[in-house]
Amino acid sequence: MESAQQVIEQAISSLDRGEYSQVVQQLSPAYQRYSDNDEILVLLAEALTGSNRSKQALELLSRRGEDSQVSADVLFALGDEYFAGNNQPQALICYRRLLEFPEACAEAWVRIGLISLAEDDISQAKSCFQKALGVDPETLSAMNSLGDLCLDEEDFSEAQNWYKRALEIDAEDSEAWSNLAELYYAEGDVDNAQKCARQALKFDQQFAPAWLMLGYVALDSDDEDQARRCLKQFLSLEYSAAATDIIVEVKAVLSALKGS
Repeated sequence: MESAQQVIEQAISSLDRGEYSQVVQQLSPAYQRYSDNDEILVLLAEALTGSNRSKQALELLSRRGEDSQVSADVLFALGDEYFAGNNQPQALICYRRLLEFPEACAEAWVRIGLISLAEDDISQAKSCFQKALGVDPETLSAMNSLGDLCLDEEDFSEAQNWYKRALEIDAEDSEAWSNLAELYYAEGDVDNAQKCARQALKFDQQFAPAWLMLGYVALDSDDEDQARRCLKQFLSLEYSAAATDIIVEVKAVLSALKGS
């Protein structure tokens, strides 16, 4: 019989390749054997969500979330599941519970900030991201989020500063590379946009926004075959309800390419 750690390592390897259905098959019996292992539960929930079974993932996480001794990992996964389903009030409850965990506090503030951002409260979002950096000055997600706010305001210089600051801490941060790609694309620098998107995928082949960017770059270059491949890859990886508008747009583009 495989140990819990062996099961976890195999599941992580398969998830890195986007093999969600396979991971569900691997972890379902393992979760029965190791029902108190939160890492297995979180990985199983991720695989279920990636297999378009978010409701089942939410049910599993919710049951564990009722435990007074619930771990930070489960609360993050549960909050993210609610947030991806546009259930901000329940997500906020989970993230606020995480403020009681010293090791999770910085990332919890980032998540709370993202909820504020979804509700168009830019000032509150910025305050939350700054609070995250106050707890841990090396919180990459807070830097990327502050960069995104600057990008939305077309303050390209300040946005670039935040993304590059994140990369100084972790040169393999796919989110920062992908965000830089978006910044360069907004400035009309297609070559650097493509290079940065490829860097993002070098470190994480499952990073959906980078595939989206490469799809747009290919469209600008009239490379329809490459655009189809990249945009289809984006759709296979992006399942968040928060990205519904983008998903609809990409499907429309693919439909137009099919008819061309």
